[in-house]
Amino acid sequence: MFNFLRKRSGGKNEIKQIQFTSNKSGFLSPLFFFLTLCFTGLGMAALNRELGNIIPERSILFFISILGIAIAYAHNTSFILGVSLITIIFWWGFQSIAWLNIFTLVNQNGPYRTDYITPSAIICGYGFLAVLFWLLGLLHQYTNSFKKFSTLYTFFGYMGILGFTTFFTSKAGLNFIEDMTSGLPFTKSWQLALMIYMLFISNLLLILYLYLKKGIDKLTLIFTLIPYTLFSILILLPEQTLFLKVSYSNVNLNSAGVFWAVLFNIIVILLLAYSFFVNRSKEGFILKNLGYIFLFTFSFIKFINAPLSNGFTAGTSLIAVLTFLILTISLIYYFDNKLQTQKWQALLTFAGFLPATLFSFFISSEQGLRSFSRKQVVLNYELFNLILLCLFIILLVFILYIYLKDKLTDLLPLLLYLCFLVFLLLSPQGGLFLNRSGSLNPTGILWAIVFNIIAFIFPILTILWGFRYKATVYINIGTILIFLLIFIKYFDWFFTFMDKGIFFIIAGILLFILGAVLEKSRRKFISDISAT
Repeated sequence: MFNFLRKRSGGKNEIKQIQFTSNKSGFLSPLFFFLTLCFTGLGMAALNRELGNIIPERSILFFISILGIAIAYAHNTSFILGVSLITIIFWWGFQSIAWLNIFTLVNQNGPYRTDYITPSAIICGYGFLAVLFWLLGLLHQYTNSFKKFSTLYTFFGYMGILGFTTFFTSKAGLNFIEDMTSGLPFTKSWQLALMIYMLFISNLLLILYLYLKKGIDKLTLIFTLIPYTLFSILILLPEQTLFLKVSYSNVNLNSAGVFWAVLFNIIVILLLAYSFFVNRSKEGFILKNLGYIFLFTFSFIKFINAPLSNGFTAGTSLIAVLTFLILTISLIYYFDNKLQTQKWQALLTFAGFLPATLFSFFISSEQGLRSFSRKQVVLNYELFNLILLCLFIILLVFILYIYLKDKLTDLLPLLLYLCFLVFLLLSPQGGLFLNRSGSLNPTGILWAIVFNIIAFIFPILTILWGFRYKATVYINIGTILIFLLIFIKYFDWFFTFMDKGIFFIIAGILLFILGAVLEKSRRKFISDISAT
């Protein structure tokens, strides 16, 4: 029946059949290779158990990963290579923990105390593996046969490097550094030391080969040496104390903790900058997408971990996140303009605008007003706030420079908004609420009016922005934000039937006026499109 249909369909369908068959075979061959690896591993594990576990099961895992890499290079299969790299990552965790457990010395001071090797060897081993994957990705860019493997190696390497450094910028990450640097040096286990030295030397030789023989640029060399040097230092660190634990609820960074926190934050920002601005190849596209993911992950971590002291409120924490986001988005927007890449500008503009809108919603609510109800300048609390102010100043100067140099009028609202944020940081508001009743005092009412006007202006400006630049996405976003703001204010302000009625009357009048203005703008928008 298939032959009958093929004869009836003609020659073009024969070509389609060949293409279909080749696509299916291209999908099936990696699947068969994957099943081969699975059945081989399961068979070896079953045979090993029958023979009394003569070899550890993690050794079988290592053998399967090496076999998978060999199959991937023999048949040029990216899927099998990815599975093999994941298997190696799991193998290193199991094997390094086993090497640490082998070394157990009973302390002479008591039978229940044990000496142990520092766990930093496991983490830094993962770091060296990530650097090795990164270097292999760079190396495969210069090969013709296996060039597509470069993207896979780059993905695993960059994700590992930036993942560890981003985690170390958090409070949990700094606590983890305290724990992982305790214990005896990794050289007490010869197996672990041998593996660490092999990874260290392999990375060093690859760096020298890429620089001397392949001629990678110096900037890429620097960004490769940064994580390589970082993990080399971490594995040799003595036991660290990074926190001053005055009480259970009062935990602050000491001088060493501030140093490591600032260092890790700088490294993450530099790695993000590299992914956004430097690499423009296919692998650079992967790095850029990963950079966006880690950018917002990093910002979320900063928001969660910013209040390291009792005086650091949620409002200033949110300002810190907004500062970093807007700074990064502004840099990307500027350099994308300079590099003539227009693809991401709408997304980046929205990503920079959305945090500012959410912040305006936050400070117009009762919870937001309470977070800003302070009597001291925010900078009195922590060194982190001084760094925050420095970021503000750098950002203001940078945006002012772009505004004056390139005449980008789009940056003027952002410049005014940042000046307003600096004013909020430097001007203590005092008590905005009456102590007994919990209601707003006259100063609080004034700030509530200002913040709510700003919250209503943002969505309206978004819609007008969309009509001006003929971008329907901004019109839709602004409309959604208006309804979202009305919904929030309905639950934030009014509780009685009379208050709700007044609210709906005022909201209806405002929406009628806004609808009339938008309808006029829409007609002008359609006429302009028809004219062009």
